[in-house]
Amino acid sequence: MHFLCKKAVMDLLLLADENRKNEFLSAVSPTVFTTQWFDHLPVEENDLHADLLVDLLFENNPERINWLQQTRIPCVMVNWMENNVPDQLIRINGWPGFTGRELLECACPDEQIRLQAERIAGQMGRTIEWTPSEIPFISQSIVSGIINEAYLALQEDTATQEGIDTAMKLGTNYPFGPFEWAERIGHKNIVHFLDYNLRENTYGHVSILLKEKALAQ
Repeated sequence: MHFLCKKAVMDLLLLADENRKNEFLSAVSPTVFTTQWFDHLPVEENDLHADLLVDLLFENNPERINWLQQTRIPCVMVNWMENNVPDQLIRINGWPGFTGRELLECACPDEQIRLQAERIAGQMGRTIEWTPSEIPFISQSIVSGIINEAYLALQEDTATQEGIDTAMKLGTNYPFGPFEWAERIGHKNIVHFLDYNLRENTYGHVSILLKEKALAQ
């Protein structure tokens, strides 16, 4: 059993590319956490010790899941949107642009793991908003929907790309316009999310231009 509240400095193991590492750590106090960072899977997983593992490079395959479980790290967050990972893993909205905030969007059905994650996040000065495992993350849904609508508008020559970005930033005070968000998040990520969440619905479809951008990525 880990008595997290009695430990002065927590150990974080972060798997991420350099940009996402910098974004995630921008909201973590170095006096509270020591960090091991890798941009690939470490070879000697038995030598790794951490209170929290955050895998922003997660790929949902048996080998990756087996590696994560073999580390025996008590709290593991993975960047994944679908509800098809083991219950012991915490799904996190790890898209670029969303991990440097105080609020982390997460999903996990295990109550004990959720409590443990909340304690660790609190020591980082961050809070967790839990999303029911069966529904998509709210911010991903909103931003993906806006991006898709922007591409549909561009497709129909309703406005220019620059005009739409400017209108969204000035009109809604968003930090980025839809096309700027798409570049940061990745067009493949957006299309994957929309395809996955529109499968059961008939009220929407993914823009052809957006799909073309994803294929060209």
